[in-house]
Amino acid sequence: MKPLFKIFFIMFTLMFFVINTKSQTIMMEGKLEHKVKYKDSLTTARGNIFIIDTDVMQFKNNKFREDFISPGDPPQMVFYDDSTQTEMNLNELQSVKIARVSHFDSLSAEYLNKKKIDFKYTDETKIILGYKCRKAIYKMESDTNIRYVYFTNDFICANKYIVNRDFPGLEGFPMEWNFYDFTSEVIVSVVKINFEKINDSVFKLPRGYKLTDAPKRKEY
Repeated sequence: MKPLFKIFFIMFTLMFFVINTKSQTIMMEGKLEHKVKYKDSLTTARGNIFIIDTDVMQFKNNKFREDFISPGDPPQMVFYDDSTQTEMNLNELQSVKIARVSHFDSLSAEYLNKKKIDFKYTDETKIILGYKCRKAIYKMESDTNIRYVYFTNDFICANKYIVNRDFPGLEGFPMEWNFYDFTSEVIVSVVKINFEKINDSVFKLPRGYKLTDAPKRKEY
């Protein structure tokens, strides 16, 4: 490679890297709202089963909170704090509030070392909330259903819990995906993203919950 061409090539590569980096917003903290849609009418015949309508995720640094909202039911919640290496699942049944606590070695041990999903990346794209998203398809073990996820590379989420818990190995941030609840296909879509400051009080355990240890999970 000639010296002048080599210098030009290096400058072009650096310029591309800078432009590409600037185009990606790093989301250090924020709030994501998802809508959950069931594609058939089976949800109307499930009695007292908790049917999720809205899923709200909030995170800040290594702290994470997720609220599963069902009309007419108390919300179910998940809290994760990597500094204490604990995850809490909050439920309310017959007016009894229980917080089941799971202890992990670390976020990395539980989720970052989780077996990666074998995603098949396609050329299919769509725009979600102004972000260009690409489609990937995959299968879960012992499941014949083909699942999909639309993900974006337009921003990076600093909190890796969100991606690695459900989509280990995905090359971007999930914006829409499907899964199967019994025989019903469920579609989850991000409908609102707020790059806002999150108050630390959001991640504190609400009053009235009784702490209990959850069954020990598999060690990684």
